Amino acid sequence: MSEQDLRKAYLKSWEPYPVVSDKANAPAGEKVFRGRILQLIEGQLLLQVGQKKQSFSRGLTSCNVLKTESESWQDSGHNGAKLQVFREGDWVQVTVAVEDLELKSIWLLAPNLRADFPIAKTSGLATSFTAFTDQVRQHFLSLDFDEASTPTLVNCPGLEPHLKPFSTRWSMATEQPEFYLPTSPELHLKKLLCRGYDRIFEVKKVFRDDFKSPNHRPEFHMLEWYMAFASLSDLEAILEKLVRSLSDDQLSWQRTSVRELFQELYGFELSACYSREQLIPLCERHGLDILVDDSFDDLFQKAWVQKIEPALETMGGAVIVYDFPPSQAALSRLTEAGWADRFELYLHGKEVANAYQELNDSLEQRTRFEEFVTQRQDQVPIDESFMDHLSSGMPPSAGIAVGLERLYMALFKVETIDQIFEFDI
Repeated sequence: MSEQDLRKAYLKSWEPYPVVSDKANAPAGEKVFRGRILQLIEGQLLLQVGQKKQSFSRGLTSCNVLKTESESWQDSGHNGAKLQVFREGDWVQVTVAVEDLELKSIWLLAPNLRADFPIAKTSGLATSFTAFTDQVRQHFLSLDFDEASTPTLVNCPGLEPHLKPFSTRWSMATEQPEFYLPTSPELHLKKLLCRGYDRIFEVKKVFRDDFKSPNHRPEFHMLEWYMAFASLSDLEAILEKLVRSLSDDQLSWQRTSVRELFQELYGFELSACYSREQLIPLCERHGLDILVDDSFDDLFQKAWVQKIEPALETMGGAVIVYDFPPSQAALSRLTEAGWADRFELYLHGKEVANAYQELNDSLEQRTRFEEFVTQRQDQVPIDESFMDHLSSGMPPSAGIAVGLERLYMALFKVETIDQIFEFDI
């Protein structure tokens, strides 16, 4: 009888395991394992048991193949001891001797009927990342931060022109059926600052309609925290403490400004008041493509990618970069020298965090929002509820956003973001 016919005969006589308990009653001196067959070759049976792997090699040729809880399987010309009836992907229950793990019996729990279906072999990174995010949460709770839970259906996902949101509709709504998935919880967390919360954080799934790459997915986890009456230095101190608590590595921690990076790598003295026209000679000297509709920020980004990002990777460790051009202030204040009062954290060359000395001038914020709206390709509205809160007064505050997948990848040398997730997009 061929192996295929043997399997068909076994499945025909096999009875599914009765679901009465998650614990099997093993005979004295024996132990039960339940899992999925990852590999079945001569001399070895490899099971996936939860997130672990368990190998069995003793007793493979003499174990009892069961068809019911109490009956062995017999077929014409078959002695019940062969394992050819099983294939990779089958869910099985095995009974082994406690002393030496010698296989005593094996019983099919659920057959794999799709030989062409790839069997997932988890790396364990997904559960490790879940534990990582929980460790982050516990860190902030230990610092007496309040944990927030902001909406996932919002009327304004954020207005920065480079962020593209996902939109959806509420079919039963009598008013305002258009909603978005948040690109950040920032606006709602700042509403809480206006309501009197002074130390708040949230770990939230956020969504951005952007390309997929080794470092990017349209759905990811964002950690944000905000502190009233705090400075960027206060944020940086907590950020450094957080990063060091998550890894055993002895990270170097450096600080530099955007102006210093341009001076060192391009020999170019960048000023906070420079315009697009003043960047063009720099781009031309270094062979960067200049398009007619390129803005100052477009040219800045091209120069940044050409030399500065590689240099930050070479520097290694943690690098805080501060004093960005005012056109990149977004929701931050400006310094007395005219720079955007914000910093970014690069960890082993990956940008993982973005911090602001928050703008709390409602008139200036509305001006910036209205400018953002004119630059966008969609019809995302200004969050008037946020403007009402801001107009009522928000205390001087500092806030930061950290991409948790990127932080995890940088700390633990994970090559692609997809390795962290069980499911592909």
